[in-house]
Amino acid sequence: MRYPVNTSGRHLVVLNGGVILDGCYGWWRHNEGSGTVLADSRGLRDGAIVGANFWANKSPDGSPCGTYDGTTNYINGIGQDLGRSNGNSLTVMMAVNTAVVNDAGGFHQMMARFQGTDGANYLLMLVQSTDEIALQSKLIPAISVRYQTTAFNMAINTWYILTFKYTFAVGNTAKIYVNGEGEAASWVMGDGDGTPDYNATGYTLIGSVDNSAVPDDVGDTQFWNGKIGDVLWYNRLLSDAEVLRNFNALRGRYGL
Repeated sequence: MRYPVNTSGRHLVVLNGGVILDGCYGWWRHNEGSGTVLADSRGLRDGAIVGANFWANKSPDGSPCGTYDGTTNYINGIGQDLGRSNGNSLTVMMAVNTAVVNDAGGFHQMMARFQGTDGANYLLMLVQSTDEIALQSKLIPAISVRYQTTAFNMAINTWYILTFKYTFAVGNTAKIYVNGEGEAASWVMGDGDGTPDYNATGYTLIGSVDNSAVPDDVGDTQFWNGKIGDVLWYNRLLSDAEVLRNFNALRGRYGL
């Protein structure tokens, strides 16, 4: 289903059993089940599926979900503007299921917004780091900052609905939620304050930090390995109550 937007590009209503759409810039449900296009429910930022056997798995409720094989599968082309959007704030919610933890590969990318054509020059990465999860950004001049959970202990073959919030360069706005509840986390690199390293040219990917335009970059070894379902990107910070409301609206699909 496609949801209409007003001229400002923002949803001003709540639809679909309680999912909040005010300020939603994209909602990729991963429920098509076939084809090579990952649809944005807003109809503005459809993505291109890269790789094979993408629809090989299902969510616990029997609906399709995306299969990310850890080596080639990812989503490309969902827009350059999913970077520093209105007010420089964002909230990203993702339903994920990992096949690996504590592996030698280190990072596994859930979603990333990179700059220009250089995979090492990024604005945002949402990653799994061993059995923890993190939000990582880059500030001027080339300063990487990372906000990471401290005792999540992510398990394999388990569905989670994760939420990341941050106002770029304002460290005390960062927060991570697991299944609708705030998760203990801290800045393990920097403090999140400063000036965002942002330009209007770049690409946003799901499941990787690499694409065909930047071969052999850091993303080659950081593909997501597991499954992904609903992904929502907001141009504002959702409140605790809104995060919980979205979790309750989506949890049935994932047996939570």
